[in-house]
Amino acid sequence: MLSPFNIPYTLLTAFLASLVGLLRVLKTPQLNKEYLAKLFQNNHGQNLLYVSLGSIGFVNYLYYAPIVIFFGYGIIEFIKINFPAHGFNYYGDLIRNNKFYVYEARGRIEIFVFLYMLVTLPLDFMGRVIKVFLMGQYLFVKYRINTEFKYSCGNIHQWIS
Repeated sequence: MLSPFNIPYTLLTAFLASLVGLLRVLKTPQLNKEYLAKLFQNNHGQNLLYVSLGSIGFVNYLYYAPIVIFFGYGIIEFIKINFPAHGFNYYGDLIRNNKFYVYEARGRIEIFVFLYMLVTLPLDFMGRVIKVFLMGQYLFVKYRINTEFKYSCGNIHQWIS
């Protein structure tokens, strides 16, 4: 909800919300490989990495778009669970039944954010080079873990070829 206003603490709020969601799902943090694997496979954990990268350098509305999609879907889930008789649930069910495509669209936007940063790299090289490198590494790891993101990459590859 804060992203349209570009308030300085928007990324911090998103980070804390994802951290709380991650703790709700995975319970007590542990320092072992299994917990780390669960962390990276969970959408909240992937969101933590994405938001952390946002704290480096310039952030624009395109960068906020995947975060808005992720939390928008979470709000729809919240309304369905807490207000099952609400009239909005008809439209929410349409979105909930297409969860794969919602997260796949989120993956496409993350790829577009990376491409945007790559194309605009010459405009502010020193301010973006580290962010572009880290974002590329993040997308590479997400490609190996997340099936929706693999599908997004496949679709973009088909568009290009």
